Amino acid sequence: MKAVRLPIWARHFNFAHGFIEVPLKSGKMFVTTNSFYDFYAEYAKEWERDYIPNSGLRGKTVLDVGAGCGETALLFLRARATKVICIEPDEYAYDALIVNAVMNNWNVTAIQDNFHAEYIEKFQPDFCKIDCEGGERELLKLESLPSMVVEVHGKELYRAFRRKFPRMRLKKRDRWRQLWIGTIEE
Repeated sequence: MKAVRLPIWARHFNFAHGFIEVPLKSGKMFVTTNSFYDFYAEYAKEWERDYIPNSGLRGKTVLDVGAGCGETALLFLRARATKVICIEPDEYAYDALIVNAVMNNWNVTAIQDNFHAEYIEKFQPDFCKIDCEGGERELLKLESLPSMVVEVHGKELYRAFRRKFPRMRLKKRDRWRQLWIGTIEE
């Protein structure tokens, strides 16, 4: 097997048992390699821009669907959310999320499941982040939506969201994918 040389920016991270240990100002966080790439290499600035509402999150409860290893929960908690309810179906990401929440004393409720519209009714969050690769279709079962940001995948869902929720602002995420960011702010 050929040795892999890490880029300079990644050499201060510890890699163990399929997870990457990421140092934080107060503690550390474990992420899967896919989450690490998303968080540090590609999407971190986009998340700050797209996932934090203009009204802020101070004192609010956030429903984080597609929570991964907790990287977006961390983003919301740093933006002063009081509590984050995380829904993540992937068992490895969910396990890392639990470790991260306990190790860093985050006020997080973690649920290992696919997204269901009933979660919005059950938890009554102040704000939602929905990023679940097609699972956003569940939102179409609801008559109205709370403040949220949602990734809408594919033209069919884009059209369905435009029809059902005309006050949702939808903007194309990038030019090479069928992906839109929809936002509703109250």
